[in-house]
Amino acid sequence: MFDHGMPVTMAANQLAIDGSPLLAYIVATTAAEAGTLTVTPREVPALLKLRLSEPDTSQVSAFDDMPGTIKVGRKSMTFAGSNCGGILQASFRKLFDDGASLTDGQFWADIAQWDGRDIRSLPYHDKLVTLYKMLGEGWHLEFVLEMEGREILRGNFNGNDPQHGYVGALNTLFAYSMRARAIATHMNEVIAFRSDVSFTKEEHRALGDAVEVFDLKRVHGREEQISNPRCRLVAAAAALDDLLKRTSTPAEVMISSEDRELIKIFNQFISLPPVEVWLKAVVPKIISNRRLRNDPRKDQNEKRELRIEFEPADGYQCMVRYGSSTKVT
Repeated sequence: MFDHGMPVTMAANQLAIDGSPLLAYIVATTAAEAGTLTVTPREVPALLKLRLSEPDTSQVSAFDDMPGTIKVGRKSMTFAGSNCGGILQASFRKLFDDGASLTDGQFWADIAQWDGRDIRSLPYHDKLVTLYKMLGEGWHLEFVLEMEGREILRGNFNGNDPQHGYVGALNTLFAYSMRARAIATHMNEVIAFRSDVSFTKEEHRALGDAVEVFDLKRVHGREEQISNPRCRLVAAAAALDDLLKRTSTPAEVMISSEDRELIKIFNQFISLPPVEVWLKAVVPKIISNRRLRNDPRKDQNEKRELRIEFEPADGYQCMVRYGSSTKVT
């Protein structure tokens, strides 16, 4: 262990000390109490310089340096360091008799440090999202280890290497957390981060759909229309007269629902605002117009049911948005 810069712990009763009466006394006293003696190698400050590079284009992007320490043994040295507030960590060992190769090299994000914190204010979240997104897209994380300004070794971390499959899993979690944060911001909800969260593709997709609606990206024109919108309208006959007179004139229509979708985010259930569908430049076409059954009234106050299809006219646009139930600070 000591050959590789690692602490060594020995039973005190197995040691014999010569040349230092004080140390011999300490060891003898410790041995009498069935104690142990730990020898720890000296740690030397070191700096791991990092940058991202794209192999195909030679494009580079700077990243924060990582301070740490080196422990040196007779056969190898070991580096350990961190940046991004201690969340991004690295460790590796360099064997002195093995050329330039590294062993036990690791880069990882200790995102458990975020557990329980508001998803809207996670430290270094965006920086790490960008880093792992680039690694997932094939960028390499190049590093140079320096000690007292002298280069000790250099290498690179390839996120697409099969042995680093966790990069893809972390990117999926980061995509989920970005969507969760967007919803929490729009809703002014406190949602606690959980590094052990699990979710299905459908649950992840539901978050993406909600974010698109909040960001007013659910908008399309006539070209993207698969079928004409339809609705069922129940009202007093007198109230329908004006609508029946507009069946040849383009109008703007808003269809709202009182239903509120319930979605799960980091194991919390959030009730989304009611959905509104805004139709611009549509011509209402009455498909059916009938009196509701069991309604004894025969006058203008009787309730009638209309089934309406909205035909797009010039300038047609359909937008899905959330109603005014969204929380506002």
